Amino acid sequence: MTIIRQGDVTLIRAAALPGGTTERARSEVTLAEGESTGTAHVASGPVVEHVHDDGLEVRFLEVLAGGGLLTHTGPGAHHDTLDVPPGIWEVRVAREQDFYEGAPRLVAD
Repeated sequence: MTIIRQGDVTLIRAAALPGGTTERARSEVTLAEGESTGTAHVASGPVVEHVHDDGLEVRFLEVLAGGGLLTHTGPGAHHDTLDVPPGIWEVRVAREQDFYEGAPRLVAD
């Protein structure tokens, strides 16, 4: 299993896109944003974002020939830019438990 991690964003190599995915974005895809820091984790290059939704939204990043980049942008950005090889990658963003609301939520920087 191949894994690429940049802060709260993890990309996990997938064998193929699952059936029923829809294309959502091309060329530049924001994978996660920090609500308080103004930073973002952005995939760029020849990339396509796909979404599979069967009750839970699962995001995939398709990196085309030549590969892509995963960049941390904005004020206070501190993660190195990473190369992302061509292929299909499942996108996972860290979550935390909101004990006041009683539900999980995406981590907010």
